[in-house]
Amino acid sequence: MWLEGGSSTQLWGWELVAWAVMALGVGLVTVALAPSYDAVLWLVMVVPVAVAFRRSVPRGLLRFRSTDLLFGLVLGALLRLFSGWLERSADGSLHWPRFDTASAAWWLDAIVAPVLVAPVVEEFFFHGLLLVALYTVLRRATRRPLLAGTSAASITTAAFVLMHLATGTLGTTWASSVTVLLVGLSGAALVLTTGRVWGAVLMHIVFNVSYVGFALIGTMVATGTPGLS
Repeated sequence: MWLEGGSSTQLWGWELVAWAVMALGVGLVTVALAPSYDAVLWLVMVVPVAVAFRRSVPRGLLRFRSTDLLFGLVLGALLRLFSGWLERSADGSLHWPRFDTASAAWWLDAIVAPVLVAPVVEEFFFHGLLLVALYTVLRRATRRPLLAGTSAASITTAAFVLMHLATGTLGTTWASSVTVLLVGLSGAALVLTTGRVWGAVLMHIVFNVSYVGFALIGTMVATGTPGLS
């Protein structure tokens, strides 16, 4: 497994870390200058992932096990429940989210992007590429897997939170910030403990899907219709 080193991560070094950081920076600058071009951020995040996996695929990282499905479902649901509790603690009440359906293509940004695109791109970038590359180089330098894993998880979680802060998707309360931090940390922990990325991807999908479900209900209740127009 890649966690133990070996030839599958031999080409995963500081160069890949630098490419990932540079790509994230370019994407965030682009979004800051042109907020409507947020898809560019995902595109530039995909590029270093493709470069890395073209070099080599860390042994076991893309393997799928039934436990990944279990981890994803349970942890994603628990994180959503905990997020709701945090939000209620932050403002004393629990508000149903709603979608702005004024645009004809609202469902692309409100449903397709957070359910199908964001979880896959973000997990492969932060935890399939950056986390693995950082763990690999730090493990080589320190020869201490626990220190390497802890450091890599901390750095990638900070970068995950920074991305959401820079793109304006972090939320407006401390509870939202804590939630994003926990999602990033949970994804890192899943990859480091299982050696596989799919549990983190599924956890992220379940977490986002649950929000979309609540938002759809909130939108229908707000409009007073049984469905969305």
